[in-house]
Amino acid sequence: GARFKINGVQFESNYDGSQDEDHRVNNEVLESFFGPFAGLSNYNESQEGRIIAINEGRLVEFLKSTSKHKKLHDTRENYIYNEGHHELPSGLMIINLNLRSVATQDNIEPSLFRSQIKALTQKELWSKCETCPLAPKCFIKYNVDSFNDSASGEEIITRMEWLLRTASLKRELHITMRDLRSFIAFTLTRDYECADIGKLLVASGNQLENYWQYYFFNITNPSVDDSGNQDRLIKLLRETDIGEVAIPDKDRDLFFGQHKAIDFLEFSERASFLIDEFNKNKIWVPAHEQDNSLVKRIRVIQKIFIRHQFFEGKSELLSFENGNASPTKETEEAKFPSYLLRLPYHSVFKFTKVLTNEDKGINTKENISRAISLNEGCDNPGIDKNHLVLASTDIRDPYSKSFRLFDLNDFELFVNRTDHLVKYLEYEPDSLTFRHKTQKHIKLTISLDLYEMLYFIQQGFSPSLNDLRGKFIELIIFKNLLENLIYKEVVVTSDNLEFYRISKDEQSRLYIETMDV
Repeated sequence: GARFKINGVQFESNYDGSQDEDHRVNNEVLESFFGPFAGLSNYNESQEGRIIAINEGRLVEFLKSTSKHKKLHDTRENYIYNEGHHELPSGLMIINLNLRSVATQDNIEPSLFRSQIKALTQKELWSKCETCPLAPKCFIKYNVDSFNDSASGEEIITRMEWLLRTASLKRELHITMRDLRSFIAFTLTRDYECADIGKLLVASGNQLENYWQYYFFNITNPSVDDSGNQDRLIKLLRETDIGEVAIPDKDRDLFFGQHKAIDFLEFSERASFLIDEFNKNKIWVPAHEQDNSLVKRIRVIQKIFIRHQFFEGKSELLSFENGNASPTKETEEAKFPSYLLRLPYHSVFKFTKVLTNEDKGINTKENISRAISLNEGCDNPGIDKNHLVLASTDIRDPYSKSFRLFDLNDFELFVNRTDHLVKYLEYEPDSLTFRHKTQKHIKLTISLDLYEMLYFIQQGFSPSLNDLRGKFIELIIFKNLLENLIYKEVVVTSDNLEFYRISKDEQSRLYIETMDV
């Protein structure tokens, strides 16, 4: 850390409160660090200030093991238990960095990723590259010039932001500044130095695709065996490889057609372009003459073309119509750039719109009801428009189906926001909650993965047992909680067209009547 003064008050910082220092174990380090606050309840009375970054678990462990900071321990417990709705004593501030988003931006501040990559690719930091004889072939210079180009650099950064945002919305990893800087450094250099460039060019020989793998647009390539696989953020991004997503008409043009500069972004300062190299190294060999090694090589090259097009291809604006992406004349707010179709999550743009606009005009609650109803075997919009439908039994009946109906008005949908905790952080909500209004313990947290599955169910997808047992176990738990509610009627049908309601009254008499759908 460091020592410094703010308004005349001496401060000391510790950048990682979980580490030992010199010959002192971590407990001794923390005892000394928190020494000025021993026995205090008003921390403004301390003669010195402290700023510490520390893992929550380690802080709890330390505060429990010391008798000098019981007040601080109790305050932290109440603050966390009440999700930040607890008044902190004077002189104390808690900032939860787990809530920070590295890819979100607003009209005032750029994203953390954008700020960091601009700082690391400033032209003056790379001025020596201009006189290097290998500059025209150097992948490091190409990567740096792509991000700092005055004409298209901002667009390249935006497309990379979408990759990072998608990874964040999976809710599998909290991206730290250390992760972010490691990611940027590896994207630019792949852990190579200037002296290595000539050797890499020679090693690639006649198969230039081996050298193309080092360009920034191939950062998501999961088949490369390099040190990036040891980086947790890069590993997560490689699980969402844009090169694996098929768009048949574009893929056909990339494979059989010539790459044309007019179809790609224009760079005003980047001198290197790969269009000509791509055209010279396309492989058109009749299928009967292809062996396994050639097929593998063709696939590698094609996926490189796809990733390159995601980042550098020109894009048109599309909009959602009935859940499908198609060009329309709708408002600009509804439109999304066509390169997002390459993301493995087709619903990510729609999901971020719901998180940003609080579901205004998107009817997400009805869409969730529709998806759950379809998954339960009820395919009738007239019912799931106003009801959440659950199958009354897991037993497959060849003659009919029976369902339980829950009034959709009894449920609420809201974005999981923690605005009261993120005054000093770059923040973007990452999930929705679908909850019963009175029985609030009956709720479903909807992350990107679950939202994607519900989105595809509406397109006709039927999730497998493995799907439901995996990341979507929350949906099963939600349904089980609903099934425990007391009910007095079921609905039966044989064809999803005609429905009959079977109910009982207070005297346990049964009634059967046709249901008006």
